[in-house]
Amino acid sequence: MVDRASAGPLPTWLDRMGTATWVSGPGGRLEYLNARAEKLLGRARRKCLGHLCHEIIAATDPWGRPLCAGDCSLLALAGSGHEFAPLRMCILDDNRLEHWVRVIFLDLGHVPGDRRLLHCALDDTHTRHMEEYLEGLATHSRRPGKFPPSRSALTPREREILSRLEEAQTLPEIAARLGLRYTTVRNHVQHILAKLKAHSIQEAVACDLLDDVP
Repeated sequence: MVDRASAGPLPTWLDRMGTATWVSGPGGRLEYLNARAEKLLGRARRKCLGHLCHEIIAATDPWGRPLCAGDCSLLALAGSGHEFAPLRMCILDDNRLEHWVRVIFLDLGHVPGDRRLLHCALDDTHTRHMEEYLEGLATHSRRPGKFPPSRSALTPREREILSRLEEAQTLPEIAARLGLRYTTVRNHVQHILAKLKAHSIQEAVACDLLDDVP
């Protein structure tokens, strides 16, 4: 059974959700997270449950503007009776890695004095990488000869790690699968960013995709 910090019983089907799922309850505090949400956030559920949802999730929109705040607009929408559209957001895990998701919301109804809001996060990282690739392609196509450095500047190990980053693997996952220490993988990533003159992992992935363009 998944840990809970709840003011009352939650639907049993929550434990069978196949996506990162969390529930904010009275006062906007987290009262449920499943294992997939724990992995997405990169932190233990016991450190999240009972805390304010907007402080733990701290999501931003594609333009870097905060989506989560104390006066949650989604809770207001839940009370209005209007439909919920999927919301795209970026969540930073405890390793400062970006995770792009589309979140589907469901109003679970009232608890005394407040509402419960279910969040189901669907991975959107690959779509975001492709958008950055297309944006980079459009920019560089207008500037002949200004393409970013090639992946040929990378060592075989760095190219392998970059390929795994393109598959949205996290640094701890890469370390485990390659039999390396987390700090070693992190250092490789820093070298990759420096060699590709990228400011983020997402930008490095986009540079690598650009390198495939004939």
